[in-house]
Amino acid sequence: MTEVTLETLELKVPKDLVGLVGSYLIMKDEIIFDPFEESTLNNLKLAAEYGLLTEVKRMIDKGVKPEIEVIEEAVKAGHYDVVKYLLDGKAPVGRDLLNTASWKGRYNVVELLLDRKVTTDRAYAHFAIESAAFKGYRDIVELLMDHFEFDDPEEKAMNNAIENGHLSVVNLLIERGIKIYPYMVTSAAINNHLDVLKLFLEAGNRMDKDALRHWINNFNPRIRKTLERYKS
Repeated sequence: MTEVTLETLELKVPKDLVGLVGSYLIMKDEIIFDPFEESTLNNLKLAAEYGLLTEVKRMIDKGVKPEIEVIEEAVKAGHYDVVKYLLDGKAPVGRDLLNTASWKGRYNVVELLLDRKVTTDRAYAHFAIESAAFKGYRDIVELLMDHFEFDDPEEKAMNNAIENGHLSVVNLLIERGIKIYPYMVTSAAINNHLDVLKLFLEAGNRMDKDALRHWINNFNPRIRKTLERYKS
């Protein structure tokens, strides 16, 4: 059996942590981490990024004051327990934190941030919905819309979903009352999202005639055939 040494274990350590050798090792998700010799803000950020809750607690207990970037790193990586601990400790947060969690698809973290009322500004809530729509996270779009009770979801969210072909998000926004405009039909066709295009055409939506004349020869054969079938 091969002898396990600190050197062999170090190969499994994320490169940002290599060389930060302490008196014990941390096991997380079957990865071995060396603890931090020094309690610094930079090391606190790294611990938050990798979800090392024990190290986050230890450094804060030693007097390291977390800045906004610390919780941002935990949110980006989806480390719920670290985010919760930092919120419990009144760590500083930025106004765009909800948007960050939505962009990264961190549903549980989005729920937590909403529960803690980290973002109450509806403008930033719109940004979060637009980000989730862009990435195709229907569950987060729905969660945010339910929480903020938007009467008029922004067209930008629909535009983002159409541009990236996220049919489930498009369907959700239609269910929530967003109006479909001719330019949206054009966007679905230009971006070659046939399923979204068919959804619009079957509901009676059509491209603007001038846009159709301009783009018709640039569409791929399947898009062109579909438009002709519905006499757009």
